[in-house]
Parts: sequence; C-alpha cells; structure tokens
Amino acid sequence: MGAGQGAADSTDPVSHAGAIVAHSRLKLSAICDVNASMDAKSWGVPVYGSLELALEETDPDFAVVAVPEGAQLNVLEHLLQSDVKLVVAEKPLALKVSEAEDIVSCYKESGKKLIVNMSRRFSATYSRMAEIFRSKDELPICATIYYAKGVRHNGVHGLDLVEYLFGDITSWTPLYHRIDYDASDPSVALFIQTKLCPQVFFSVLDERLVTHFEVDVFTDRRRYTVDSDHRRLSTRVILEGVGIPRGRRFSSSNYSSTDYCKSLENLMNNVVGVLDGHEDVICSGEDGIKSLKLACAILEHVRDV
Repeated sequence: MGAGQGAADSTDPVSHAGAIVAHSRLKLSAICDVNASMDAKSWGVPVYGSLELALEETDPDFAVVAVPEGAQLNVLEHLLQSDVKLVVAEKPLALKVSEAEDIVSCYKESGKKLIVNMSRRFSATYSRMAEIFRSKDELPICATIYYAKGVRHNGVHGLDLVEYLFGDITSWTPLYHRIDYDASDPSVALFIQTKLCPQVFFSVLDERLVTHFEVDVFTDRRRYTVDSDHRRLSTRVILEGVGIPRGRRFSSSNYSSTDYCKSLENLMNNVVGVLDGHEDVICSGEDGIKSLKLACAILEHVRDV
C-alpha cells in the first residue's frame, strides 16, 4: 500500500492512502508494509507485516499495490488468491512483458478488475487534450515530452501519454540514452511518429540533477504546455497580423491550473465506479502491457547497439 507520502489529514493527497481517506465512499482498513515506517503508522489503521494476515483480518473490497517494481508481481499473484474484487497496481506491471501478460490474463480469468495507475489518464486536463486531438478539432504538428529515471521505470508514463493523446505509435527511433537511475534501465531519447502526430520528441533529462516531466504540443491553432510538475497549463492561440514582420504568431500565454493534483482522487472515483458496476476501468492491464512492451523493445534495441 502506498502510504509513505503526505499526511493523514491532507486536503491534497499525494499517496494512495491519502486519496482513500479523502474519499467519502472509501475507508482505509489497513496498511501492509514489511518495513513499517512511522509514515505508515501515522494513518491510524492497523499496519501489517504480512499480506496474508492483513487480508484475513480485514477482508477488503479492493487493494492498492505500491511497492518496488521488482516486488509487484509477487504481490499481484498473492492477491489473486484473495477475495478482493479489484486491485490497483503501479507501473510497470512487471519487469518482463511475458510476466505482465501472464498476470493480466490470470486477473481476467479470475473476474477480478485490475487498474494500472498511469496517472495522467486520471487527469481531466490531459483527457480534454486527448479529446481535442482525437476528434481532430485541432491537428497536432509537433510535440515534445521531457522525462527521466529510466524508460521502463518512468518512461512508460510518457509512452502511454503519447498514445493516449495522439493515437497508436507507428514508428520510433532511438536518438540517445543516459543511465541516470539504473544501469539496466537507461533513459532513452526517441523520435516517435503516431497516427495523429507526425513528430513527437521524447527527450531525456537527468534524474540525478532534477525530477521533471513536461509536455509541449503545437497544433494548427494553439500551443499547449504543461509544466510546474503538471500543475500549470499554458495555452497560446495563433493570432493574425501580429509581430515584426506581421504574420501569424502565437499570443502571450494564458495560464490556468490543471487538476493533476486530483489524479489520485480521480483514480479512487474510478475504483468506486467500477465496483458499483457503472464505470469501465480507465487504464487497464492491457494498457499497462502496451507501454511496457514498447519500453522493453526500446531497451532491447539500445542494448544491441
């Protein structure tokens, strides 16, 4: 369970535990943490060192898995044997595509619902952008996404976002890679083409220097930039007859706040909707496999070069 960030009484949850506590329909029953920290104990619920015991004594409707990526598969397998109806998993689902495919198949066969926390899919800001591009109200010309901390560990967020905004990736070309997180998982810069955008630059930063994720999109009518740790959206429209020399140029930025800080709350809304039976899963195991498969193919290509 993700309980290591934020405070139990926070109005702006930054952990799964906080989002559960903040939701009117949900109750945090327990936390399972093999290395129980003071953060985990601050939530005022039982903290277990054994997942089996936690499930036996609390009988939850759903579980959230927020553990180191190498440990997630084992926990997901354990939860398959429980009575939970739904599981929220972090990315990547597993370290290998075959493992992710097997666990998603097992969940499907069991009837248990599996949600993958690709957090940008749970932000209305990104959902509105995706709707604009997919409806072809505006035509994307060029986009750049900045990321760091490994193409498998963190890059899957960006790769998933590329397809969420611009449709299926039709081609990708590695340009550069840097080891800034784990030697087995370098951050890889790419040139990507998709069904809706002919130029997507997947640019690498350095996690050792700064944690940062930024999105910049040019369309035939506007420029959208999401920055400030996803908290701010800058929108500029194309104006006629401005600048020197006169021409079609972008206006000054119109800044607005995004709802990204509510992504975990929106995730929990989806949990409730799925359990109630009136919503579909927003980001499925199959979605998680798709971005992991691409990340692993990129890593394989880089290793072979």
